[in-house]
Amino acid sequence: MNTGIVKRIEPDPERNRPVRKNSGVALYMAIVVMSILFSVAFGMSAISIARIKNLNSIGNSVVAFYAADAGAERGIKESTDATYNISHAYLDTNGNGYEDGNDATYQVEGIVAGSENCPITLDYCLRSVGEYMGTKRHIQITFK
Repeated sequence: MNTGIVKRIEPDPERNRPVRKNSGVALYMAIVVMSILFSVAFGMSAISIARIKNLNSIGNSVVAFYAADAGAERGIKESTDATYNISHAYLDTNGNGYEDGNDATYQVEGIVAGSENCPITLDYCLRSVGEYMGTKRHIQITFK
């Protein structure tokens, strides 16, 4: 039978220190660590995507240069003076026989000596501009 006497237990003096409120610290640390890892992963993926786009534009640059070179070669063959002009021509880069959005284009214009970076000591210059997928490359030829 229970007599109802409650015995009071005294705290140990060596362990009698203030209770720390540590609840939630592990969750907070996990969130901080996950945030740091997410930030690093996001930054590295952004850098990787930028590098992939850059590599793709290098390939486009080469095709645009070859289109400008084709225009320059055509200009050398056909031009006789600074009035020579090709406003639009294309290279069939995909071999389908007609111009579409996947083809490189070029334009060639004659430049009178003494204007637009064409020295006065020359007869005339030709500037050929090739373009492919938004990337442009220029070639300038001088005639004396």
